[in-house]
Amino acid sequence: MKQIPISNSKEKEFKRKSHGGVPSLGRRKLARPFDHTRAMHLVMRSSLAKGEGNKHNWSFLSARNKPLVESLLYSLAKKYHLTVYRFVNVGNHLHIIIKCESKKYFIARAEFSKFLRQFTGAVAMSVTGASKSNPVIDEKGRQCRFWDYLAYSRLVTWGREFEGLIDYLVKNSFEAAGLLNRKKDPGAKLIRFVCEEAGIPPPWARVPQQAFVM
Repeated sequence: MKQIPISNSKEKEFKRKSHGGVPSLGRRKLARPFDHTRAMHLVMRSSLAKGEGNKHNWSFLSARNKPLVESLLYSLAKKYHLTVYRFVNVGNHLHIIIKCESKKYFIARAEFSKFLRQFTGAVAMSVTGASKSNPVIDEKGRQCRFWDYLAYSRLVTWGREFEGLIDYLVKNSFEAAGLLNRKKDPGAKLIRFVCEEAGIPPPWARVPQQAFVM
């Protein structure tokens, strides 16, 4: 899926912190807020990433795809000088907290843009076996897009917000396995807001399943 150009979040006209996901549907194209001094939370979701029992086992947690997705993430992060603070694979969507290493804004912006474009494309093609001349075909034989929405991103403020997000993603693995219920957690309001924007259910509403956390 084509990614939207990245904007400088320091400019007055770009006061937004998030981009993509559900809010991007039906809206005119806007530049993606970017700040090379801050971490960014990325969420990528595909309803086609289903597991056993389906015609295609495209789940990100399948024995084949789990190491493949992880390898693509870290190889591209290294190539484009990005630090991965946290990576969570929940089967049909991915959470990543990432930050550019370059201290030069325009270099960091270019590297992040290339990473996001190449990672989303590489995951879709590697998981489905599709290519530019061989599009993704769903279970009903229809040509379709692999990702549900434009990749969701949200600039993360250092301190409480960053620590809370890290905590959320760590606990996400336990919730996905049905071992933890954080519905009444003090951070539930922020978690619900981010999940709604990213087009995914909050962790306490998901069907228990295995999750992979780095």
